[in-house]
Amino acid sequence: MQAEVEVERLDQLKASRMKEIAFKKQAELEEIFARAHVEVDPDAAREKIMELIDSGNVEPAELLADMDNQIAKAKEEALSRKDILDKVEKWMSACEEESWLEDYNRVFAISLLLSFLVESELLVVQSLGETVYLIGIVITEVVNYLTRVNLHSSLFYSLLSQFQ
Repeated sequence: MQAEVEVERLDQLKASRMKEIAFKKQAELEEIFARAHVEVDPDAAREKIMELIDSGNVEPAELLADMDNQIAKAKEEALSRKDILDKVEKWMSACEEESWLEDYNRVFAISLLLSFLVESELLVVQSLGETVYLIGIVITEVVNYLTRVNLHSSLFYSLLSQFQ
């Protein structure tokens, strides 16, 4: 009777250790998939591991070998996707930079136009109040635009200094 209890305890310990090892391998597999931008259902995979180990219908060595094979296949898949992902990342970065430059050029063009209008006296104001009002409108519009395009405040202040 005591031997049976001890065997049961050891089986439980073995199952617990197997789950621990299998979950570590599953975490490694999930990390590889995440880096390769492959979506997986980690909860379903962990549940399947639990069921296999709890059922006792799988040999621990077979389960670990199977998980090692899955990890090897995932690494191969990640490697085959790496070149494509690198190109996509470079393209997205270039698009973002191009967009930022276009926005910068728009803001710079607005500041040049306003400078020209003020210097050539095409933008004539009748009173100090009207001047303050127009400057307020321009600053508000530029701030709103810069906020929409996420330009840095240093750019805004460098452009603003042109009007001082």
